[in-house]
Amino acid sequence: LAAGSLPPGIALDPTTGALSGRPTGAGIFPFTLAVKDAVGQTGTTGGSIKVVQTLAIATASLHGGKVGKTYRAKLIARGGLVPLTWAVTRGALPRGVRLDRKTGVLSGTPKASGTFRFRITVSDPFPEKVSQAYALQIRA
Repeated sequence: LAAGSLPPGIALDPTTGALSGRPTGAGIFPFTLAVKDAVGQTGTTGGSIKVVQTLAIATASLHGGKVGKTYRAKLIARGGLVPLTWAVTRGALPRGVRLDRKTGVLSGTPKASGTFRFRITVSDPFPEKVSQAYALQIRA
């Protein structure tokens, strides 16, 4: 390692040049590697490693709604790599309510009352994905 730094938890094997380990901190880590051959010739190359936090859904529950009244709730994700993609992967949203796949916003006007149970999954291009189950109460 000629300059810069590797992510904490990642090590460079000086014999093979292999990078290995499990990163313990998020960030962008630029570095320069140098190598010398048996006759003394030296070469360098640069690069960087981007480490992101583990993807998680931070929204634990959803507030209730009412039939015929506009409903809006924004799901919040932490970590991962953008862009994120949201999807209903089990169950169904109340009729009249939809999920925006890019923003994680639930919006619309519920058409029926009841308790609607569904699972929402968010994924990133890494690809990493995580799911959360919800119960949305819509009153008459």
